[in-house]
Amino acid sequence: MTENAVLFSLVLGLGIGLLSAITSFWFIRRGIGQDIKRFLTLVLGSMALRFIGVSVMAVLIVMLLPVRKEIFIPAMLLSLLAGIAFDTYRLYSKAKNRIE
Repeated sequence: MTENAVLFSLVLGLGIGLLSAITSFWFIRRGIGQDIKRFLTLVLGSMALRFIGVSVMAVLIVMLLPVRKEIFIPAMLLSLLAGIAFDTYRLYSKAKNRIE
């Protein structure tokens, strides 16, 4: 049971981060090529919605599901940070290509 709970917590934490990264990627992809106002609305608006969504999902998962909090929370945070790093790199490389 303990191994299953650890694996379940790890998969849920990584899954939330992956879902956030995929959503961010989709909004950034949609925003590239738009005027700056539309781009910022899409990217920053999706950031706010993702923050709220991830927070609500994390609270519900911790409250309602049998997860190991010491596994779930770090896995979720690390996957969210990896997604943010990927988004930053992607935006930087796109901006750099537009400048050159």
